[in-house]
Amino acid sequence: MGMSRFANIGKTLSARFGRLRKFDAEHFLVPSHPPVRWLLLGLLVLVIDQFSKLLVLYYLQPYQRVELLPVLNITLLFNKGAAFSMLAGANGWQQWLFVILALVFSAAILVWLRRLPAKGQAWLAAGLALILGGALGNAVDRVWHAHVIDFIQIHWHDTWYFATFNLADSAITIGAVIAAADALFHRHPKAEKQAPEKGLPEDHDKHA
Repeated sequence: MGMSRFANIGKTLSARFGRLRKFDAEHFLVPSHPPVRWLLLGLLVLVIDQFSKLLVLYYLQPYQRVELLPVLNITLLFNKGAAFSMLAGANGWQQWLFVILALVFSAAILVWLRRLPAKGQAWLAAGLALILGGALGNAVDRVWHAHVIDFIQIHWHDTWYFATFNLADSAITIGAVIAAADALFHRHPKAEKQAPEKGLPEDHDKHA
């Protein structure tokens, strides 16, 4: 009985190692139903963003600064407007406008992810997921706090300061760069397949 158990364990381990050798990473990351996998990345961005903001709210007072590096501070600022405090001085209607825009934009990204092909679009899907998580992170701020919590402050020798931002803004920016790079440099399979098909009649005429 003992030997048969060891034999069964050996067969099970061998079968599992065989599956690992045949593992298709791209199919795992971009399956036939892309949102199932990539929504996890967007959810991770959302959770990390909200957790970081809770830490800042707990440990810092508004406008308090903590120097991490000569060019990097952690502070606590509230932004009722959009990026770079656009419309921050409005009387409150902008809060729900930005929430609605974020939800509409997120729905559009979900549709885009759903329509992506199963393979060959990993970078684009990752970029869209990052944008989705960041947009929802700032939308949660607007609903829960009536403003966006910013805390990352980059400066140069206290003479120049970049607009204060948060991890959600970072995810949106990185996702947009990835999506733009994919659009500029990635050769999509459909375009590659159509090119030789268009050239076939010309080659046939030359031989004729």
